[in-house]
Amino acid sequence: MNASLNEELTDPRSGAALYRDVIAYANLGVHLTASEVDHRTSAWLAARLRPLGFETSYLPFHLPQFFARDVRLEVFGRALECVPQWFPCWSSSPVRSPVRLTHC
Repeated sequence: MNASLNEELTDPRSGAALYRDVIAYANLGVHLTASEVDHRTSAWLAARLRPLGFETSYLPFHLPQFFARDVRLEVFGRALECVPQWFPCWSSSPVRSPVRLTHC
């Protein structure tokens, strides 16, 4: 194996290694602050950085957080996976609204 290929496979800064990190990060799940996935992500990131010589620590903080249990977006009869990016108001019935396409 030539030296540059060996480096590409083993150097954590190589494109291949960085791409593997992106895939691993994405495979952890939806990264909402204070969620179980967020905690697993912090542990995974610390485990990746420590062998590279970085010192890591956790800084816990409290925050009121909303964790949606059932969120659906339906467009023209097709259900799409979605995650709200704000603190939505709670409703005991579905919220329905027309979607309008706009062009910038």
